[in-house]
Amino acid sequence: MHFFKDSIKLLTVFIAFFCSIIVASQEIPHLETILNQLELDLSECKTDLIVAKVKPDNSEETIVVIPEIVQEDEDYFELNSHILIIETNTGKIKSRYFEGSLTNEWYSDAVRLAEIKIDTAPYLLSEDTRAFGIRVYYYNNSHPNPYSHETISLYFDENNTLKQVLKNFEMMSYGGEVNSECEADLSGVEKVLILKETKTNGYFDILVKSTVKTTTRKEASNGDCIEEKKITNLDQVLKFKNGKYQ
Repeated sequence: MHFFKDSIKLLTVFIAFFCSIIVASQEIPHLETILNQLELDLSECKTDLIVAKVKPDNSEETIVVIPEIVQEDEDYFELNSHILIIETNTGKIKSRYFEGSLTNEWYSDAVRLAEIKIDTAPYLLSEDTRAFGIRVYYYNNSHPNPYSHETISLYFDENNTLKQVLKNFEMMSYGGEVNSECEADLSGVEKVLILKETKTNGYFDILVKSTVKTTTRKEASNGDCIEEKKITNLDQVLKFKNGKYQ
């Protein structure tokens, strides 16, 4: 199926999911307790982007993301990020990570910041260190120049302090130009993170496996639509240096 048609289907699914988040954000347990500890009012938060998820390896702890509004206009907003681990039963904050809007890249304009997700896949950075991910998804509404991308940041808890060890690493991107139903140049990449057995500075190296897909459509002289597809697989390795994976 064409890249562009696939993107329309994904966008349709996303819109339905996005609407459900608006409701779900209001049902997060202990939300008022959490905000009181942060000295924030609900009106100061981007409520439709608040998310929470119980840690699968420890049900007594829950990961919570509170996006704090720094600036908001009709077609623009920017956010501070509060990444928290709370006690599931009480809402007490056990550890936190804060980053301001000037450096966290949580802003929305022509390319919309549309979704924040908590990724609790087993990112075992060492034998006794398990990280979790925060994924941020962006897209635009342009038919001639469709674009979307998703980033991941990794965090782990050390002595009741959250440490960010991977920042805004691009996991997916899609874009290109669409001139007509039969004239388009589109490309996309999807990435998977795999922990290796080798270590750097005490932490496992991360193998990044990328699948790059390109699609070119053009009209032949007889009026037929000719489509060419190409798939390329690329690997890279992230190593832990100076407190970050790079």
